[in-house]
Amino acid sequence: MGELDKQMQEIVELLFVVSIILCYNSYKLKSRGKRNIE
Repeated sequence: MGELDKQMQEIVELLFVVSIILCYNSYKLKSRGKRNIE
């Protein structure tokens, strides 16, 4: 049980990091698009 919890924690941390990176990338793309329109 403890081993599974450790694996789950690693997976959750990985998903958290990936979601942050995706949000950051989409934010950069949006700001770049706004600049191009202006």
